[in-house]
Amino acid sequence: MSMLKTFFEITANHRVLFDGLAISQEHSLCQMYMNQYPVIFLSLKNVQGRTFADALGRIASLIAFECIRLSFLASNSKIDRDLQFEFAALKSQTATQRQLEKDISTKCHEAMTQIDEKNYKDAFLGSGIKQIRLYGITFWKKTCVAEHVPFQ
Repeated sequence: MSMLKTFFEITANHRVLFDGLAISQEHSLCQMYMNQYPVIFLSLKNVQGRTFADALGRIASLIAFECIRLSFLASNSKIDRDLQFEFAALKSQTATQRQLEKDISTKCHEAMTQIDEKNYKDAFLGSGIKQIRLYGITFWKKTCVAEHVPFQ
């Protein structure tokens, strides 16, 4: 997963890490997608707590750290004003439980919609990949939202 983050992440130029790999030979794919997007990467492997509230606090801290790292997005005129407020609440760890629940339940669908709208699959299919499957999974407490879209 961190390889995907490194490939897409806009905050640094990681092209040298892919030198000599097959993907680096796909010049149009690399030009279109490499280091072009802000990526939020969360690893929950070290999230622990004696209570659910403790674990949730740690997750909120991880999210806040990512929001701080990507704070340049908050002032981007292309981002909807309501989303800017939600971003600020996540960054300052003042988001309500309702905001977090809404966020976790809609982000999976929004990300998959964006992937479809931007036609990301075309670049991969054009590079010789025969089949693409897209999975989106989000969790909140005991709720799990999962979506699967097979691209042919």
